[in-house]
Amino acid sequence: MTNQKENSVLSKIWGLTQANSKELKTISGHVSVLNSEMGGVQKEIGEIKNSFVRVESFSPVQKIAYGLVGLILTAVIGAGLALILK
Repeated sequence: MTNQKENSVLSKIWGLTQANSKELKTISGHVSVLNSEMGGVQKEIGEIKNSFVRVESFSPVQKIAYGLVGLILTAVIGAGLALILK
């Protein structure tokens, strides 16, 4: 009787081991796909990092934009005061 129980348990373990090996093969395939996709993502991140505007090159644009905004706000405030004072 013990032999039958042992054989039953061993056959269950063997079945689980075979099922797990199939799942492990599937999982390892997915992991290899993820690794290859991760390499592509890392390359894209490197390209994105290279396309950012550096602070040194942005400074002249920033000064021009701030100057224009200041000029427009001065004109709007001046026009508002002119309407109020009339």
